[in-house]
Amino acid sequence: MPKSAKEKNETAVQGTNDSSIVSKCAISMQGYFHDDYLRHFVARQTRRAPLINRGYYVRAKAIDGALRHFLKSFQGQANQIVSLGAGFDSAFFRLESARLLSETCFYEIDFAEVANRKAAIIQSNDILCALLKEPVFHHKNPVVQKDGGVIISSSSYRLLGINLNDLSSLHRFLLHSGCDLNKPTLLLSECVLTYMEVQRSDALIEFCASTFSNVAFICYEQIYPSDSFGRVMMNHFKKLGSPLQAIRMYSTPSDHQERYLRLGWTSAKVIDMNEFYLCLGEDERDRIKKLEPFDEFEEWHLKCNHYILVTACKGSCITAFQDDIHRSNSGSFRMYQQKPRLDQLLEAQLPDSITEANFSGFGHSSERISSTTVLVHGGFGDKGGRHQRLSELVAMNVHTGNSFTVEPEEGSDVIGPRMFHTITALNHNKSSLLIFGGRTSPTKPCHRTLLLTLSKEVSDVTWRYRSKVILGETTCPETRWRHTATAIRHNSIQGILIFGGKNLDTVFSDCFLLCNETLEWQKVVASGSIPEPRHSHSANLWQESAVIACGFGADERPLNSVCLLNCETWVWSRLETIPTLTPRYSHSGHILGDHLLLVGGIHLHGEVISSVTRINLKTACWKEYDILVAEPERLLMLHNHTSFVQGEELLIIGGGEIVSHLGPI
Repeated sequence: MPKSAKEKNETAVQGTNDSSIVSKCAISMQGYFHDDYLRHFVARQTRRAPLINRGYYVRAKAIDGALRHFLKSFQGQANQIVSLGAGFDSAFFRLESARLLSETCFYEIDFAEVANRKAAIIQSNDILCALLKEPVFHHKNPVVQKDGGVIISSSSYRLLGINLNDLSSLHRFLLHSGCDLNKPTLLLSECVLTYMEVQRSDALIEFCASTFSNVAFICYEQIYPSDSFGRVMMNHFKKLGSPLQAIRMYSTPSDHQERYLRLGWTSAKVIDMNEFYLCLGEDERDRIKKLEPFDEFEEWHLKCNHYILVTACKGSCITAFQDDIHRSNSGSFRMYQQKPRLDQLLEAQLPDSITEANFSGFGHSSERISSTTVLVHGGFGDKGGRHQRLSELVAMNVHTGNSFTVEPEEGSDVIGPRMFHTITALNHNKSSLLIFGGRTSPTKPCHRTLLLTLSKEVSDVTWRYRSKVILGETTCPETRWRHTATAIRHNSIQGILIFGGKNLDTVFSDCFLLCNETLEWQKVVASGSIPEPRHSHSANLWQESAVIACGFGADERPLNSVCLLNCETWVWSRLETIPTLTPRYSHSGHILGDHLLLVGGIHLHGEVISSVTRINLKTACWKEYDILVAEPERLLMLHNHTSFVQGEELLIIGGGEIVSHLGPI
């Protein structure tokens, strides 16, 4: 008989366990999180991408931290842990082998099908069985296989096969298996409630609050379904057949806090995973940075921004969890508040609307070479239906949207694929351009600095370029990416100013100037308030100064400083904004009169809002404005993009991430 829609959904939800345990095993294999027992629950260990590894690392670290905090709080006192939707998680075996469960009875609950599969794995594995005390297995009992119940019973570990929607069975089998409703109890829900219908998950939360006297509920799940990344995330789980259910009703941290308080819990706290990661401390973050090359900061922070850990308590657990499990070392971040819409602006010096160019990619570079034409090169994007690094140099008409590929002249080297590089015009007619820096992968920087010379035939679609490698002398800047290149044309100075950026090992704060006439590099020796090392910042020329705004620091924190380098005296100064500017990175910047516009970017907290920030460079005051998207269903992800101001329009080229490789999250 074909499965019902409900049965299909339950099967898909069970499938998230299989994907999750493989990813958890991958982080152990790679050294992110130590767990010798995960490997026993996977048929074959599989290596995951660094982005997925980091996501599962922060998840595992958050859950493990809550477990250890509970056990330490009730050390010497009989207690119990109840894992709801445990799947193939190995927490019991990891903690038991560390001798942390001497006063604890550990309950795991999941669908009967999942529990039976787990029991079979445990029974056939001597290492796992050795950690159980006189276990009794029921998974081969036909009645238990069909109807659920107690699948494994031992003095310290119980595995129950129960559908969490069936609260009467849950209550009955908890009591039947010896669960004491008055003992200090930790309830754990790791991406479980989110797959249940809202009224069902509400009922479960309320049931737990009314059933246990002294209890803490630890819940890890997703938030913010309506911003661009959230919509991609929602579609991802929908395609897997396991849509997120409660996220629209409980879409923010405060929604989750109010949910638990309304459903019978005395206290409730929420922390997002960006804040949690910063709380781990510099030594631990440095250890993670060294495990494998990583350069997907934007998507990493977006993921962490969309996951939270909720801690709800009542009874004796209120005191145990009175202080935050992880004290914050991250300083204060201004949460995004409601801002005026861009179409409601009454002040001058701002574009009236935005236009998106027909370019699907991110991490590219671009340069305007005429009032109608923008050159775009490289990045990572769509080509023939496949996502890959791009190598074409494309000329794009900003009015018509038409574009064509600029081919190399015969005998001239092709530019090749690059990401996070810069392309900057050297001369006034913009026929010569400098391509500097970039990478293909985080371990493969692009060493060649190229001078491109453009030539046009009679037809606008037969442009060609000639490339020349600039070798440089000993003063040539180190290979880097995510830097800025700013054309300096002021009095006697005619050149390209390179600032900041990163390579695999270093984040830079140095400055180099390439002279347009000699094509020789000069290291800029500047004084004053020198900026901290950074990458993914913006740089623009205002009067005689280069304005460096925000960016991402060497300690993997977004920056909010605005620094000015006087290009006549080579002295740095700082603009102390009023109020303090929101930290951000991976934005773009523009000068309009005496105003600096910062377009988009990544911040660490709150819903991802597509916005423009206007900073008055004379008064240091600033305002932030939401961008009104003409087509609400269209994704507008303003990071890793490029942009240009043309008249009253703001032209956005590319941006966001290719999230088809979102993977299990």
